[in-house]
Amino acid sequence: MIDAKPWGIGRRRLVSVLLFLHLIAIISAPLAGPPPASDLSRHLESLFLPYLQAGFLGHGYRFFAPNPGPSHLVRYEVTFPDGRSESHQFPDPNVHWPRLYYHRHFMVAEQVNQLVDMPTAEEFEADIRDRKQFIEELKSSGNRQLARRLQDLMFVDQTAYERQQKMRDGLLHGLATYFLKHHQAQSIRIFSVRHPIPAPDEVATGFQLDDPDSYLEILVYEYTADDNAGVDTETSS
Repeated sequence: MIDAKPWGIGRRRLVSVLLFLHLIAIISAPLAGPPPASDLSRHLESLFLPYLQAGFLGHGYRFFAPNPGPSHLVRYEVTFPDGRSESHQFPDPNVHWPRLYYHRHFMVAEQVNQLVDMPTAEEFEADIRDRKQFIEELKSSGNRQLARRLQDLMFVDQTAYERQQKMRDGLLHGLATYFLKHHQAQSIRIFSVRHPIPAPDEVATGFQLDDPDSYLEILVYEYTADDNAGVDTETSS
């Protein structure tokens, strides 16, 4: 058996300092995000940001507190060539198990909700027109530096919006074609379902958590097997 040589005081102090800094770095991430967060916590995180990014440690472990948002599902209706129709949804704990399989469907449903919740093309174009007009007014008044910064920011927003559009269209089209093939169906309608958490006073009066009226859904995509492209009803309406 080999006896390990004890560390010297200098090495122990160095390791202690490194461990202390590592601990501060890990704590700074959830303190700073997700928002809201104080200026102090955001500044503290910025000091450790390169380390957090390199180690993939910048997670905001708040577990949706203090105000958990609604949960989301995806419901879809498939119609068969003989006229029959069926309704399905995911995630479904009775179908999607074990837990990891359920969680993957859960994340897809959350992604669908995030992407279809973006502004419509008309709303975004109207916002861009207003911003362009404001930028021209700034240029006319001599604030060219501020106008240039706003123009750069507008370009970033346009690029991000176009990227989200492509992600949304690709995801919805992929879901539609997959479920049509899976069910051997002719057409499909996809709904994004939002299930808000009832208020405490509603629960106190006997409101059930699974009350059908508490599920709010919107039609977001329609597709027929003969179509070259589906219809994104949420953003085209």
